[in-house]
Amino acid sequence: MGCADVGTKTHSSRPTRKAAGTPIRVRQKRDEGGTRLVVEVRLGETGADANMTISPDVLLRITIPLAASVVSIAVAIISWSQLQISREKLRLDLFNRRFDIFQCVLDFHQEFLTWKGSAEQKALYTPFIKAVSESRFIFPKKSGVLPFLEEFQRHSFYIVTFEEARDSMQGMNREIGELAQKKIEHQNWILNSMPTLEDKMEPYLRFEKL
Repeated sequence: MGCADVGTKTHSSRPTRKAAGTPIRVRQKRDEGGTRLVVEVRLGETGADANMTISPDVLLRITIPLAASVVSIAVAIISWSQLQISREKLRLDLFNRRFDIFQCVLDFHQEFLTWKGSAEQKALYTPFIKAVSESRFIFPKKSGVLPFLEEFQRHSFYIVTFEEARDSMQGMNREIGELAQKKIEHQNWILNSMPTLEDKMEPYLRFEKL
């Protein structure tokens, strides 16, 4: 080996590898028939092109499951919204029915403050009886509402029918006096009954707890 060859570097004839970060260009177009989507990928400024063809069948296999998922989510959201609306409507209906019973009892109770046995006052007895019967299905047994209203009904019945019972006892002054005394006792029970009834109904008339 000659002195001229000493220290001389040998250069490889292998092409230099393009540095990382070479730009990639992507372009989409239709093929000549217009039936397929062609994706052209170009590497670098002077790199070779690579074509990738996507057929309509492939597109359908991709888009149909995606569309189905979107529809399923939309249906689930709508169903959940309808369920919430139905639940709120049920709560409102239950509250209204319970409050109607309370209002009916309250209206009947107020008449005993000035009870005279008039036809208008006695006419409230029938709606009250209906409210007592309905409370069996509207309030749970543990509330104690039904037994209390049934006791209210027994006391009110004595007062509502007092005039008829008294008229049938003409000339029986002692018995009429005893009957009148019992009427006062029944009326006092009714007049003092509302705080107890409110305590029993109050937990079931709170809308936020229904």
